[in-house]
Amino acid sequence: MSDTPPLEAAQATGSSGQPPNCSFFRARKRKGQMRGRVRQNSSDSESGSAPPVQNRPASSEDESASEDDGQPQSAVVRIDRHRRRFRGLKGGTGSTKKVRLDAADAVDSDEDDRQARQQHDLVHVTFEAGQTPVNADQNATATNEMDTDLSRDARAIEERARQTRAALAESATNPLEDKVYRGMNQYAKFIEKRDSAAGSASKMSASGPQRAPSNVRASVRWDYAPDICKDFKETGFCGFGDSCKFMHDRSDYKFGWQLEREMKDGTYGQDDHEDNKYEISSDDEDLPFKCYLCRESFNQPVVTKCKHYFCEKCALDNYRKSQRCAACGVQTHGVFNPAKDVIAKLEQLKKTEASKTENSGDSDDDRSIFQLEQDEELRIEVDCPKNEVVTVELRTGMAEIFGTEMVPNNQYRFHTGAKIAIFTFQGCTIVVRGKMDIQPYTSKETPMIMYLNAHAALEDMRKAAENDTANQKENGNRGPVVMVVGPSDVGKSTLCRLLANYAVRMGRRPISVDLDVGQGAISVPGSIGAILIERPASIEEGFSQNAPLVYHYGHKTPGHNSPLYNRLVSRMADVVRERLSANKKSEASGVIINTCGWVRGEGYNQIKHTAQAFEVDVIIVLDQERVYNDLVRDMPSFVKVIWLPKSGGVVERSTEQRQIARDQRVKQYFYGPTGNLFPHSFEVRFSELKEKIYKIGAPALPDSCMPLGMKSEDNQTKLVAVQLTTRDLLNHVVSVSFASATEDLIMTNIAGFICITDVNMDEQKVTILSPQPRPLPDTLLLLSDIQYVDSS
Repeated sequence: MSDTPPLEAAQATGSSGQPPNCSFFRARKRKGQMRGRVRQNSSDSESGSAPPVQNRPASSEDESASEDDGQPQSAVVRIDRHRRRFRGLKGGTGSTKKVRLDAADAVDSDEDDRQARQQHDLVHVTFEAGQTPVNADQNATATNEMDTDLSRDARAIEERARQTRAALAESATNPLEDKVYRGMNQYAKFIEKRDSAAGSASKMSASGPQRAPSNVRASVRWDYAPDICKDFKETGFCGFGDSCKFMHDRSDYKFGWQLEREMKDGTYGQDDHEDNKYEISSDDEDLPFKCYLCRESFNQPVVTKCKHYFCEKCALDNYRKSQRCAACGVQTHGVFNPAKDVIAKLEQLKKTEASKTENSGDSDDDRSIFQLEQDEELRIEVDCPKNEVVTVELRTGMAEIFGTEMVPNNQYRFHTGAKIAIFTFQGCTIVVRGKMDIQPYTSKETPMIMYLNAHAALEDMRKAAENDTANQKENGNRGPVVMVVGPSDVGKSTLCRLLANYAVRMGRRPISVDLDVGQGAISVPGSIGAILIERPASIEEGFSQNAPLVYHYGHKTPGHNSPLYNRLVSRMADVVRERLSANKKSEASGVIINTCGWVRGEGYNQIKHTAQAFEVDVIIVLDQERVYNDLVRDMPSFVKVIWLPKSGGVVERSTEQRQIARDQRVKQYFYGPTGNLFPHSFEVRFSELKEKIYKIGAPALPDSCMPLGMKSEDNQTKLVAVQLTTRDLLNHVVSVSFASATEDLIMTNIAGFICITDVNMDEQKVTILSPQPRPLPDTLLLLSDIQYVDSS
């Protein structure tokens, strides 16, 4: 037997006897430890050698070509490998014997699988340079098997299972008796479906898994090729827009004919250094900068469906006259959306101006420095554009605003409509920045010393209540209950805030009660509320409204429904007394009550009812000597009635300013004092509000039309179901009560407020603005006359 390795024998083959330039060999994978034997020819067996390589016999043309050219040609050498015949698995305890195959058996076993191993047992010898091996069929029959073979796919399995089931159904034997498992897909079915749509479909050839068409191939190609869009390059416009798969080139270049024309005209390269050459015009230039109605800068701009911009106040005023657009006359249906694009433009302009101001420093026109002496007051009435603010800063000394101390070197921001008074006991320096039509001024004629003396007297009463706990008189050890009365715009709310801040700074925890339904210092207008004060009020935001006690009234003035107002005041007084008895510190601190500005006629009777319900100890009358004399005459002797002057900085407000203040108060409830809250807006079906929304007070009827034994006052405290219509619901503020039954609805406090911003009669839905997400609580609702148009 020859000792030459098979690879060297393959390389040694050739017509000229010289090895070829390069050779490649790919061996077939072997399974396990089984090894094959090579076949031996009879001639080789006689000589005792077995060549490991069998060469393909060369044709006569190849031999002649090799003899003439004398160059090595391509040769395909087949390496024969023989595998052992499988004799079966045999077990035994003796030693393992090797099974050998003779030459005849090896020949018979190799004849069966020689064709199957031809592609794996070829050694290709590379041709000379300039010659390329070519397959016989030029790869015309090459296939790419992407899917499962047709004999093994789900369709074939289903067809075989169907044939098996049909054969079992026709056979006389029971398929369960032979106990032969035929696979999961060939379970016997003994229930035949009826000849229905589903049963007929199961008998059709279209039932079961289907094969995809072989001539259709779905493919997806993600093309991110950075090709240039020709349409956009030549015209600057592309119909596909941002979805175009080609790149929209905005680079600065010129065509050849443009360069040639510039060279001819002598203007080549002259516009390369223009400042506005690369500026792209924006759509913001098309936005208006003035209101269409007032011709002034936008104040909370809103936009209609017809794309016309107005101030919020101008749009609402025009809507009260006509529901059509003031610019084009199109029906608006009362829909005014926030003009976010205009607001963003105004904010950008504001930031630009602010940056310019920071770079240039404080200008003399916008900055004012005031040196306040001892017991002097600086009065500021902010009357700037709505999008601007006025900042106040304490540079030196000590000062306070309505009883709250100012922090040095801290800028306090105030918006238009704010009225503040800065008082100092020792002198200070104040810096005011901002554009104002009304300039700030200082004054030494201020009632602050008198207000401070009133606080000192109340503090003595609180100390006496704490120390004299053994004195069980009518009021026990309860602190002073103070009620501030007076006409409108005399500073009642300011005095209540001042006394509450002074009490908290002394370590007290008083309860503040607000009965002014027109403004709503604690809650939204149209309600009365009470809150426990634990820390001084913020200069910019006021007192922290954490868990207030609020009752629904539903009107702007107490005279609209006096019986209801008196019942709510009595209920509030009872609850406040219960809370005082549960908190000893608050009981010693007392109560501070703010009232409405109605002091004549029925309003005076309401003042007396409030004093009786809360069992007040002190009544402070501001700037109304007639009311002071009447109260001294009508109040019991143990009630102290004192008169105090109003501050000279108090400014009377018009009806329009009051309405703006009410809208601002409702907006602060939903969006926060500085816009830091984000309410939820969602839709509610009419079916969810049916028999759940009521209004207190039926229409007024004469006594002759009233039922026997019923008074008109009873009709004013009656619950009436609200019709779910646009006129009754749109833009109304609704109170969410804690009550689930109509018997307790009026005298139960409320959990919060929602606003109905839209009513869709076609879809029977309403859109609700709520501080909390959906769903609404499963309680009753109370409709109020307070309206608010959401433009945020």
